[in-house]
Amino acid sequence: MKIIRIAAAVAAAALAPSLVLATPALADSAQRTSASAPAAEAEQMPVVMQFHDMPSTFTAGGDWSEFSLSMENRYDFPFPITMYWSHIVFHTSRSADQLRFGDAELQYFAGGEWHPLVAEYGDHRFTTHICPRENPIPADNPHYTQWQNCPAPIDAVQPGGTHTLKLRMRFAASAPATRIVAVANDHVSHPSGELSTTWFPNRARFSIVPAEKSVQQ
Repeated sequence: MKIIRIAAAVAAAALAPSLVLATPALADSAQRTSASAPAAEAEQMPVVMQFHDMPSTFTAGGDWSEFSLSMENRYDFPFPITMYWSHIVFHTSRSADQLRFGDAELQYFAGGEWHPLVAEYGDHRFTTHICPRENPIPADNPHYTQWQNCPAPIDAVQPGGTHTLKLRMRFAASAPATRIVAVANDHVSHPSGELSTTWFPNRARFSIVPAEKSVQQ
């Protein structure tokens, strides 16, 4: 059995920036297309990642906002998922200033407390690896998002079951106003190493707004 990085990340990463940049009409159309993706297609995927309760806006300089990320086991044979390791890419609008180190802060909940995640910044995006251990061991490079003791063991998720992880995020006052598409992908242990997740449900959209705009609203 080996750990695989889900191939759907490639397709999702290619698609997400265009959704951020789309006109409102195109964005609405894309959202409807995503929401109405054929159920049969999703059902063919063995693991489905999905965001829940993602706020529509985050205020720069504001407090923590909580949401969650679920992993549903849709294998059609008795294969329990016992390890967890996921990766989120946050694509920012190319018409806005880029986020820089320290602008975003993320944490996950495990063992009764919150643990920090490392955000890595790139060209109009930032990313993080999620390995929800109670005793995470950071990488030697403090700016590298991957933990040393991944994946994390979880209670067995049988086919038809779901594992949900609590997350929270906030943005520094220095964060620019922008629209963001978050894309989640998983790393799954599987004997064949050939199966992939669906990337239709695993997106979430939100905006970062300046504090003064939030007060006016």
